Amino acid sequence: MPKEFRQIVFSREELADAVVAHNRIEEDKVLYGDLASCVLGEDLIIRVECRIRDGGNLRSLKVNLTEDFALEALIRYCLENNIPIPRSGSKQLRLIDDEACLEISIKPRV
Repeated sequence: MPKEFRQIVFSREELADAVVAHNRIEEDKVLYGDLASCVLGEDLIIRVECRIRDGGNLRSLKVNLTEDFALEALIRYCLENNIPIPRSGSKQLRLIDDEACLEISIKPRV
């Protein structure tokens, strides 16, 4: 029985949009202020830098986001942007050519 693998690759801008959108709906917010940078590392941890205005001062806040947070953010991004993804497929986060990739494997029904 053949297996199906699907890869959806996200640009850095799309990854940042996904992180911001997912943070918006999270009960416990992890990001504050304006997003200055958002990079997925080889360890599949997203490193985010936020800029926060504190009165007349501009502060920088660095946050590491877990692989689970990143995976949930990318799945939500797909759903909100009408990118079809199968519910039953197993989903993993990958780094391909310095870009985030949602890898989906669909096992055949027996």
